[in-house]
Amino acid sequence: MSEQKGYNPELGERYISKAARSGEPFLNSDERKDKINEWQDRAWMNETGRFQGLSYKSASRVEGVGGQDDDISSVHREWFVNLTIPKLITENPGRKIKIMDLGGGNGMYAKQIRDTFGDKVEVFTTGLKKKAAEKSLEINDKKAKPNKNDLKWRSILELHDFPEFDLIVDTYGEALYSLKMRSDVSVNDISKYFNAVSKKLLPGGHASIDFYPIFEMDQSLVEDVFRDLEKQCGVKISFEGKDNFIVKIDKPKIEIEKK
Repeated sequence: MSEQKGYNPELGERYISKAARSGEPFLNSDERKDKINEWQDRAWMNETGRFQGLSYKSASRVEGVGGQDDDISSVHREWFVNLTIPKLITENPGRKIKIMDLGGGNGMYAKQIRDTFGDKVEVFTTGLKKKAAEKSLEINDKKAKPNKNDLKWRSILELHDFPEFDLIVDTYGEALYSLKMRSDVSVNDISKYFNAVSKKLLPGGHASIDFYPIFEMDQSLVEDVFRDLEKQCGVKISFEGKDNFIVKIDKPKIEIEKK
């Protein structure tokens, strides 16, 4: 097995912090400056409720609760708590499963995972602004406090080009706010986002992305982007859902060559 640049963790080693201080981010310095301004604008719009009905929608993000628009198992056609995460734990004994919730809002779904699996997992989220997330969190529980790993980065685009996560989930999160709520979203924007997701998956890793913008674009162009990503990143991309367009990304396990 060839060694991947920037990734050679010992069993059980916490290597997440390397992403914040080594290598190059997915965005160059100019892009990062522009993006930070954009993220700050979006955080203000979200916090002030400019997008009515979406500001604190994540307050009720719970998997398997019927009748909710944002029931996570229904949105993704996938039961993470009962099936996906237990399978990852079984397949990777002796270490924590690393999970990223993109656009995790107030961290309700991340909290559910932590409460269910304890020290078998390590969960992180991205998000625009902690103040808005904390206000949303209070809707469900006045005593609730954000986890230290919540909103650790504004976007997956701030991270670096080596794998770290077993599972990446985006539910009405980063793809929605960074791509859908823009009049100028381009194929290049989509390529950058999904490239970042694909490159952050560990071998054997899985991602499920709720991706509404596909309905507003030339699907053949987007599918060409995905086919290119499959070749570049060594992943398999598939689609699921009718009312919601779900993108599934799987990175095959790397077979260790026998000596």
